[in-house]
Amino acid sequence: MSEKNINRNNPLWDSEKTIEERLDYLVNALTLEEKFSCLGTGNPAIERLGIPAFFVGCEGAHGLQMRHDQSFDKGEPQPTTIFPNPVGMSASWDTELIRQAGEIVGTEARAVFEKEGRRGGLCLWAPTIDMERDPRWGRTEEAYGEDPYLTGKMASAYIQGMRGDGEHIRCGATLKHFYANNVEDGRVWKSSSIDPRNKYEYYLEPFCRAVVEGGAEAMMTSYNEINGVPAILNHEVQKLAKEQWGIHHVVCDGGDMQQTVDCHHYFGSHTETIAEGLKAGIDCFTDDIDAVMEGAREAYELGMIDMNDIDRALKCHFSTLFRLGLFDEQEEKEYGLNLPEYQQTARELTGESVVLLKNDALEGQKLLPLSAEHFTADKKLAVIGPSAGEWFMDWYSGIPPYSVTPLEGIRAAMGGMDHIIFESGVPEIKLACGDKYIGILEDGKTIGLVDEAHAEIFESVLWDREQMTLKAKSNGMLLTTQDGCDEDKVYRGGTITATAKAAFGWFVKEVFHAQVNLTDLKESEEKSLSLSVDSRFPEILRNGEEMVLRAWNKGALFVDEQNRIRVQDDNGFAEDGEVCRIVSYTDTHGHQHMFGDADFDGRRNGTYETITGSRYRSLPPICPVLVKDGIRSAKDAAAKADTVIYVGGAHPMITCKEEVDRKDIAFPPYQRTLVQELYQANPRLIAALVTSVPYAIGWEKQNIPAILVTAGGSMELGNGLADVLFGKKAPAGRLNMTWYRDDSQLPDMDDYDIIQKERTYQYFKGDVLYPFGHGLTYAQTEICDLTAETSEDGQTVHVECTVRNMGQDKAVQVQDEVVQIYFAKKASAVKRPIRTLAAFARVKALAPQEERRVSFEVPVEQLRYYDTVRRKMLLEPGSYELQAGHSSAQIDCVAEITLQGQERGVRDGAAWQPADHYDRSQNGYLWEGHMGYDSVAHKADTHVPEDLFEKVGGLWQNINEVTRTEDAGERQDDCLILEYDSVYIPEGADCLVIDADALAQSTMDVYLDGVHHASFIVPEFDDLSGAGDNPGWAAAATAKNAPHGRGFRHLSIPLEDLGKAGSETVLRLRCQGDVRICRWRFEKAS
Repeated sequence: MSEKNINRNNPLWDSEKTIEERLDYLVNALTLEEKFSCLGTGNPAIERLGIPAFFVGCEGAHGLQMRHDQSFDKGEPQPTTIFPNPVGMSASWDTELIRQAGEIVGTEARAVFEKEGRRGGLCLWAPTIDMERDPRWGRTEEAYGEDPYLTGKMASAYIQGMRGDGEHIRCGATLKHFYANNVEDGRVWKSSSIDPRNKYEYYLEPFCRAVVEGGAEAMMTSYNEINGVPAILNHEVQKLAKEQWGIHHVVCDGGDMQQTVDCHHYFGSHTETIAEGLKAGIDCFTDDIDAVMEGAREAYELGMIDMNDIDRALKCHFSTLFRLGLFDEQEEKEYGLNLPEYQQTARELTGESVVLLKNDALEGQKLLPLSAEHFTADKKLAVIGPSAGEWFMDWYSGIPPYSVTPLEGIRAAMGGMDHIIFESGVPEIKLACGDKYIGILEDGKTIGLVDEAHAEIFESVLWDREQMTLKAKSNGMLLTTQDGCDEDKVYRGGTITATAKAAFGWFVKEVFHAQVNLTDLKESEEKSLSLSVDSRFPEILRNGEEMVLRAWNKGALFVDEQNRIRVQDDNGFAEDGEVCRIVSYTDTHGHQHMFGDADFDGRRNGTYETITGSRYRSLPPICPVLVKDGIRSAKDAAAKADTVIYVGGAHPMITCKEEVDRKDIAFPPYQRTLVQELYQANPRLIAALVTSVPYAIGWEKQNIPAILVTAGGSMELGNGLADVLFGKKAPAGRLNMTWYRDDSQLPDMDDYDIIQKERTYQYFKGDVLYPFGHGLTYAQTEICDLTAETSEDGQTVHVECTVRNMGQDKAVQVQDEVVQIYFAKKASAVKRPIRTLAAFARVKALAPQEERRVSFEVPVEQLRYYDTVRRKMLLEPGSYELQAGHSSAQIDCVAEITLQGQERGVRDGAAWQPADHYDRSQNGYLWEGHMGYDSVAHKADTHVPEDLFEKVGGLWQNINEVTRTEDAGERQDDCLILEYDSVYIPEGADCLVIDADALAQSTMDVYLDGVHHASFIVPEFDDLSGAGDNPGWAAAATAKNAPHGRGFRHLSIPLEDLGKAGSETVLRLRCQGDVRICRWRFEKAS
């Protein structure tokens, strides 16, 4: 709709009116159908009111993403300034520089908005501030680390830059993903179990800060459930984020409205999801607009929502458009795009994000920083590694105007390639299949079987234990799998072509799985043998051993009648059988499409028929023929060089990504072998790891003298890295995640309890590779003379310390240091962190021998914890340590203060106590309860179908669990154990009443101060019809939460020899069987 045709003669465009007045006019002026149409991801043009079409949402994780390569956003790509991945930006610990990056993102968003017709892209879906409590998470690159304070401060600075400080916000920021979202595998149906302490002390903290301090405009809910309730239906969106923090509008994650029915199975219709989602605070449903409108219309007609519910959502959505100034006259203004100063900021932020993990001396001299003048024709620098000559784009990256690889950055710092030896270390191979080879067919792109003379040579990079890319040397293109339907609409399985410039896509079809060829697959499965080529890959190549290649989806490879290699489809055909053709399929809306229809797109999930005469055969095992031994070539280069820089690490689209978690934190085995061989050839080895995920690099730490790590993603990657390598900028990046030794130090990935499972630097007591906050500088620095003093009003703690550059090396004139302030509660009544980050500052440009006094104001409320007795955040009285140091494991000085606070109090045993407010638990899993409470169940009971329970010895037991032992007080995997401190049992009480959903024959044991007082077996109950009328019962709300008509009821457990009445005690509940406990109290039996 052109600007001149917009009807602006109405109160929407009257800037003299308040936003609230204009919103009131809007909801009164819109028709009901128009309102329904505005509940999706934006709004259509409504010409009679002058409302332009606007799309709420665009990506901006580390630069404006304007690739325009998605089905809903096709168009010409617009290059933009691209910074390091968020986990890299956060590693700078520089709030001012990341604020500048946010300002550039917001400014370029405005520039593109004006350039592309003012149609959207001003409320970006960034930043991602999910807590990264597990390094295996597939989206680690997108967030800011494992600490809520660091995440909140860095994200807030980025947001402040995006929004600006003018009358209208420059660009809105949408926080992702609310909340407890740190697993990709099963994310659309899994539930995150979050107890109150973890919730308020950890998972909610960065969201609260990013709204209150950062000024975030909007928020996106996560895919997962939280305690059994899909996040799209979480009423904390309305009650916390909107009403308490002040977030303006909320969207659900893409497709999550329909997933509530299709994946969570929480509701039976989209109508219910729309109704409950609106009441929970969702304003925009990021889903198929027809399904959204249909669901909203039906919900309204059935009385499940009223006009107030709809209008509230519309006001939230459109209030953002008003704050963006879209309904006000705008001054003509030029917005910069890809300016040189923006590119310089990207370079600075890249350099600041580099973390120096290690820099030991060899023969009395540290390897870093390097000097370009040191290298000559006789003393060369070798640059080696699979990432040295590459720049990889991640899923949420925009397209930069240019990109700089590590090799290009080093070359620029060295003034050319004259004194550089480059080797990728990547093997070059031919792939033999029986008496044929794999090559490119006559069409110049399709991969098939050819004779030896036409065999293709492939550069093969093994990115982990088995994921491999294959690049054809003849055209420089990666092999990729095409869709399965040919021109004649016959589905024969996707062909493979050498046509991809990069490994990129929602489905990364440039990946192949390299597996060993085991003849007895059944035996290997029984012995749990890995099929991955793993560390044997170099040996397999050198020996020409058989291996099996599978496609990106692990589909087997086959050869058709034209010798083309194809990928097996699950439904397409049977092994060595006849080709099948799809004849019909049913789309996501339940509509059937037949072959020959105009809208038939040949998708694979449908009904097939056999095409006689068209046959294919299985691809034989592959025998690699080594053309160039990458390791030996790299080793030869290292031996000829004076110094070696190894550049390796992760691939952002292969190592892990959205929907794909890592299985472990192991360093890629081929890369480890390559590094070991390089070190053997030349110990003057520097490892520059380009990775946005932590790795277990124990061997590398022990042996390699210098190690740096930097996140990928930045257009200035090579220059920023080279600036640090050659001393133009001294490193001062700091780790925002703990680097663990191996997987044994990590609990179950689905366990979100950082307190009891002792996750992150706050609770983990083990010996790690590199701790949170770790990072070296080129010259030693000292942090000393710490003082801490409480303000007169008791609201803040004033902290000061001195930081001193101890360096005398003229090669490094100035450097930064990150001063980290932690606090620890001494003699706490509850389990508190070892220490918690309270403040930090990147102190810039310290000259050698310069010292500077640094001060911080720490709000006392930051030192609170969530008290499960008083059910609120509480400042515990007593002694606190303020600690200043270089990392969470290197504390240089300590100051102690005493604070007045509030004691945690006593639980009133006569009143209902929520079961989820325990002090300790074993095997507990939070689930949806009733009466406004969550319930606590046995962890296995929430995941395993009910038919996997059977009676053993008269008791219900999960048959997948270990044999039960009866020793009280010991940890038992088949028991739910809950403990509550400071419980006051009222006088006269002689029974414990538990509000629970429990199957008959489940058992409960009650202990007081460690003494057993009761055993209870849940009896058989009558049918639950009419249970909702009983004040102690609750009828099931959904089939998922109370299968087979089950519900909560009061279970009265008589207590024997109750000598604790009228006093405090510790209550311990030990439950076996299928039990969900919602709340409890003591009372006198009637």
